[in-house]
Amino acid sequence: SLHLLRSQLHMLDGGARFHVASQLIRESINHGKFMLVNSISGTEDSSDLDGSLKESGAIFNLLQKERVLSA
Repeated sequence: SLHLLRSQLHMLDGGARFHVASQLIRESINHGKFMLVNSISGTEDSSDLDGSLKESGAIFNLLQKERVLSA
């Protein structure tokens, strides 16, 4: 689906391209957070997705705090 979207991206105007790119970035970040939580917790079970997403938010906040403290 990403390949299809990429092939149709040139047909959109600037505002629509920005919106689509922003949405893809958001989805990629959320997916990355979920993968990070799974790798840290050692689970790959998607049945506890809600709990994992909450945990990923907590881990993301910890990473952000660590980044701020190291700056």
